[in-house]
Amino acid sequence: MRRASPPQRGFTLLELLVVMGIVVLLFLFTLPNLDSFTLTDPPKKVAALIATTCKDLKIRARKERKRFRLDVLSDTGEIWVTHEDMDEKERAQAREGGFTLPEEMSVACLSNSLVVDKETGAKGIFFYPEGYSDPADIEVRYGERVFLVTIEPLIPRATFVERKEF
Repeated sequence: MRRASPPQRGFTLLELLVVMGIVVLLFLFTLPNLDSFTLTDPPKKVAALIATTCKDLKIRARKERKRFRLDVLSDTGEIWVTHEDMDEKERAQAREGGFTLPEEMSVACLSNSLVVDKETGAKGIFFYPEGYSDPADIEVRYGERVFLVTIEPLIPRATFVERKEF
């Protein structure tokens, strides 16, 4: 005597196609809303670059057991990274290899407690081997748009938001 086989479990081809169709439709409806995506928006791109650099400096400071410094020069829109073991020539090379904002953008460190370099006039944000940093706010301006990058001493990543002007 033959036993009846148990019913097969799983989804039918039709059910899978319907679900895939719904996912595709959802994707097509959300695609136009991605206009202001970070990779195509210049001020967001710069703010994200600064935030990512800060995160990387916190990691490097711990890993390499060195004190790193993010230098921000508001007058020229220059941003570069140095560390405590660099001599004057290496610091000059780091500045040359740093990042300069496009002319239509400006950058400013809003924190008054930061150390100002006597040679360059740049404000410096330190990242310490113990895993913390100086607190700082960096403002990126692009026309009427303003982005604020906030660096918290004990949080591993920096955050950035678009600030609305009133």
